[in-house]
Amino acid sequence: MQNMTDDISKKVPGLKEAYHLTKKQEAVLNFIQGYTEKNGCSPSQAEIQRHFGYKSPNSVEGYLRALRKSGVISSTPGKARNILINQVNPELKIERVKIIGKVAAGTPTDSAENVECSISFSQNAFDAHVDYFIRVTGYSMTDAGIFPGDLIAVNKTEQAKDGDIIIARINNDAATIKRYHREGNIVWLEPACGYMENIRVDLDKEKFTIDGLFVGLVRPNALSTLARK
Repeated sequence: MQNMTDDISKKVPGLKEAYHLTKKQEAVLNFIQGYTEKNGCSPSQAEIQRHFGYKSPNSVEGYLRALRKSGVISSTPGKARNILINQVNPELKIERVKIIGKVAAGTPTDSAENVECSISFSQNAFDAHVDYFIRVTGYSMTDAGIFPGDLIAVNKTEQAKDGDIIIARINNDAATIKRYHREGNIVWLEPACGYMENIRVDLDKEKFTIDGLFVGLVRPNALSTLARK
């Protein structure tokens, strides 16, 4: 298990020296990284000020200005919570990854909802590329370590092997996360709990779509990541 509270500077040895960051600039950068991974959006300048106990917002702006000048962050004018951690090192592979809709670890639910926000995320966290996150509802995958509120990391693909945990839609209007099994033209979606029965899908009668593979998750409250099982 990897801990998402690891400092960005610890993930990339030599970051502080390479980008000529002071200890205080590094601390601000690490706070922005941790806050973004926990909440799915960057902190406001007021939140940075409160966290470090600065008496004036000018102090925060000074550190942000220095980080922008060094190239490790950027911001979008006119937008709140607009701090973006840049690709500071090729080894880190920081990208903005969207959090979209919800997926049910239980009965299927519509996942075609608006994008909630996006998160600065290192593609090195998991073995497969993460195309987007979906927030979990329901309890049917708890035995696989997947709980309500978790952010599922999804690799977008229509292909799956027997036993993979997938995000799937039935008849174009529902999405669910389950373990995938196939017997001829029958697909079984298997929950990971002791109280819910498998979902049977007849491919001759129902439209079945695989949206992607579960490759891991981010648990916002614990700031931890779990690799695919």
